[in-house]
Amino acid sequence: MRIIQATLEHLDLLTPLFVKYREFYGSLPYPDSSRAFLEKRLRRKESVIYLALADDDDKKADGFLSVVPQLFVSFA
Repeated sequence: MRIIQATLEHLDLLTPLFVKYREFYGSLPYPDSSRAFLEKRLRRKESVIYLALADDDDKKADGFLSVVPQLFVSFA
């Protein structure tokens, strides 16, 4: 497993994980608005997001960690 800092290029990997995270906590999935939310956070540098990638596959994300300065941290 490798840990990388997510960029806008990783939205396709990050969004499904974020949607599953929301569903786990009882929220409706809303994949389009979830992607827009993540994109906005990354563009504005309001969140630092790390992705756990499989060692042998850059297209497979196993988890994420989102650090929002001075607010909260969430991980899945």
